[in-house]
Amino acid sequence: MVNQKEGYSKIGFTQKDMYNRIDAKRQDEAFESDSHAALMYLRSNANSETNFYCSTYKTNAYAKPLVLFVDVNNHRATCVFGVALLSDETVQSYIWVLNTLMDSMGYKHPISILTDGDEAMRQAIDEIFPNPRHRICGWHVSKNATTHLHKEEKKSPFRYLLYKQISEDEFKELWKEMLEQHGLEEND
Repeated sequence: MVNQKEGYSKIGFTQKDMYNRIDAKRQDEAFESDSHAALMYLRSNANSETNFYCSTYKTNAYAKPLVLFVDVNNHRATCVFGVALLSDETVQSYIWVLNTLMDSMGYKHPISILTDGDEAMRQAIDEIFPNPRHRICGWHVSKNATTHLHKEEKKSPFRYLLYKQISEDEFKELWKEMLEQHGLEEND
């Protein structure tokens, strides 16, 4: 639809509206049929693959990394399902906490992981979870980029591209234009 209407702004509803409508339709279909179908619907949601997000913060009095494991449930509400206060941010510490998490989750692997980009955490994730999609949190990407982009006229287009809902091809085209506009082609 986005390609047919030539952009998200022209389709008349948001991505969230679409997901809400699809969920409502699924729920109607599941609960308007027999009880067996309703039970199957609930079981399929209960056994769906996990997405989880790891974040570290050192804002406590001892400057120790706090690792949070968070997911989004079937109501799209945030659920914290694990917390660890580590003594350091080494690969071994992250391997320990990820193995402990896996043990508590019955060795169910996530399908995607979102982190702050910490190198030790990345190495531990690669060792423990070789298959999930590992992405860096948009907030951390934005913070890092705006630290290195010293002029506001470079920060604003970057933030726009980071958070705009566009196709991959549109992103690549706009990214190239932004680099050319600001004389940053060598940073491609």
